[in-house]
Amino acid sequence: HNIVATGPQKKEDVDPTWQQDEDTLDTWFSSALWPFSTLGWPDEKNKDFEKFYPNDVLETGWDIIFFWVARMIMFGKYATGRYPFHTVYLHGMVTDEHGKKMSKSKGNGIDPLDMIKDFGADPIRLALVIGSTPGQNIPIGENKIKGYRNFVNKLWNAGRFVQLTVNNGPLSINRSFDIKPESLAEKWILARFSKTAKLVKKDLEEYRISNAGDKIYHFVWDEFCDWFIEASKLKPNPEFLAGLYAEILKLTHPLCPFVTEQIWKDLLGKPQTANSLLLEEHFPDLDFQDKKSVAEFEKIQNLVNEIRSLRAENKLNPKEKLSMSVEPPLQDEARNLTERLAGVVFNDLEDDMAQKIITDDLEVLVQIPVDEARQQKEINSLKKEISALEGRLSNKKYIENAPEKLVNETKENLEKAKAKLAKII
Repeated sequence: HNIVATGPQKKEDVDPTWQQDEDTLDTWFSSALWPFSTLGWPDEKNKDFEKFYPNDVLETGWDIIFFWVARMIMFGKYATGRYPFHTVYLHGMVTDEHGKKMSKSKGNGIDPLDMIKDFGADPIRLALVIGSTPGQNIPIGENKIKGYRNFVNKLWNAGRFVQLTVNNGPLSINRSFDIKPESLAEKWILARFSKTAKLVKKDLEEYRISNAGDKIYHFVWDEFCDWFIEASKLKPNPEFLAGLYAEILKLTHPLCPFVTEQIWKDLLGKPQTANSLLLEEHFPDLDFQDKKSVAEFEKIQNLVNEIRSLRAENKLNPKEKLSMSVEPPLQDEARNLTERLAGVVFNDLEDDMAQKIITDDLEVLVQIPVDEARQQKEINSLKKEISALEGRLSNKKYIENAPEKLVNETKENLEKAKAKLAKII
């Protein structure tokens, strides 16, 4: 049918020589027929109609729910006896990064084709999905897209690492992951992946697509890349690493289809049992649990994070090895992981030689290398602070007139400053 917009007209405004096309429908009327008229209806024995009607989900903007969506539902039920879909997912308006409507006159719009050329299609998909909830407007801008381009690069670089680990050879990947984890790190990451995959699947089934994307993002970036890849270097297991990475590609594919398909093809090689596209693989369905290993690895993570914070506070070189001791002693594997991830070596230390950290049930001593110039600067600052506090407390008017709470705080600050100075000297 020809699709044109018609509206009310005054009789005297219509040229009497004009005749309305008998085969023309109102825009919204013809749109209401779309779910079934395009499939050969009224011939309901047509193969396309039998296969594709009714459909499953309609995804559209909330602003046309009565113009189009309601009409499709009513017309579908009237003409075929069946509703055209079982679920309607309504998105909001795509706006600029400040939530303002995109406008040519304001110049705050972005051209998707330009963004695809500059950053790729997957980062744009992720920027539109993550952080967006049904019915709410979707703010998007170049900065947000850049952030997800970094994620795609991270995923790609992880694939390069996997390829190098298996010496650039093609991988044999089974359709179902059945590799038994050996190390503590492998047990932890497999348990985390198993849980994440289940939650992502549930989110996708219930149309919480933003939540699914957020879980995938943090698992890939924070857990797999930032923790497991580094931990895996301690005791390389190429078969496990490659198999798990293949499962991660399957998990990520629904929201990030282009780069994952390319990695599947180019970086992993063609799997022996999968002579097809990643699109045709099964979604991950693992059920690996090991609460003890997860708790043990998380204890190491907390310890490593504390040491990294200590480095940052003291402005130490991240590559400089620090001496540390811990009570109770760590098991060999946990000790080796801590050394690698935190950049430390274990030695016997005394309390007066090191800084103490308490994390979980561990008491940790870390020796901080002395930077004489920085230390002298801190000593001078503490002496100045002590002198000022002592001067304030020696002033009778201050003691008599200041609130008791303030006087006590001054005394406490003086004691803390003296204790800190004594520790440094």
